[in-house]
Amino acid sequence: MPSKNKPLIFPGSGSRTFTEAICKHLRVPPGKCEAKHFSEGNTFVRVLENVRGRDIFFVQSLSYPVNDHFTEILFYADAFRRQCQECDCRYSVFSYGKGDKKDEPRFHPRARRGRLP
Repeated sequence: MPSKNKPLIFPGSGSRTFTEAICKHLRVPPGKCEAKHFSEGNTFVRVLENVRGRDIFFVQSLSYPVNDHFTEILFYADAFRRQCQECDCRYSVFSYGKGDKKDEPRFHPRARRGRLP
């Protein structure tokens, strides 16, 4: 039976190898979970072990396909929360972060040829 004070580290479908390396370094087994991505675009996740009273970490890469991996994070967070636990999610790069940069000139709806009337 696993110790209650050792963390549970769950891999997302985009970071299995990285999570295994983390678990090997910490000398803990990866948490058991599964994610299914159906052909119509739906995602189903399931936590396959008891997480009550444990520290939980979920590791996910936001590589291609970004939307699927990000949605998986949200579904896992919901699954952990339903078991009355808080969950820390770790990801190396937040891909949507580059969308907030100004790359086009400002537009004012009343502007004509770049000048206000």
